Amino acid sequence: EDASAGWPACGEIDIMEHVNSEDRIHQTIHSDYANPEGQNIRNPNPTQTTAFDNNAFNVYGVEWHPDRLDFTLNGKLTFTYPRINTSKTGQWPYDKPFYIILNMAGGGNWTGPFADSQMPFEMQVDWVRVYDGMKM
Repeated sequence: EDASAGWPACGEIDIMEHVNSEDRIHQTIHSDYANPEGQNIRNPNPTQTTAFDNNAFNVYGVEWHPDRLDFTLNGKLTFTYPRINTSKTGQWPYDKPFYIILNMAGGGNWTGPFADSQMPFEMQVDWVRVYDGMKM
């Protein structure tokens, strides 16, 4: 909710990203620690790719704990991003509320160009659920 620090310092949790026609999804976090300008810190690793069934509905999830983010695909743990003790800033900007965004993007630096014949894009969402384990 608070992007005053700017991106990526404000933090971003990508529960699922699917690029073009790849046979895998990306689950990634972003922060100043994980994405410093001109560097590529990978300890702890901020991203994981996992194969998925492109012809079925899949259930993507993240369990947000005070000391880690656990990512899941169809109920199976695929990736954990831990909170660590470090002298470097920005490793854990996840102590505040975040918005949930369902985004379908085309083109750009990461995904590359696409042809008009690939349009229209389609994203089917059956449901979105949010649980607050602290209130259960």
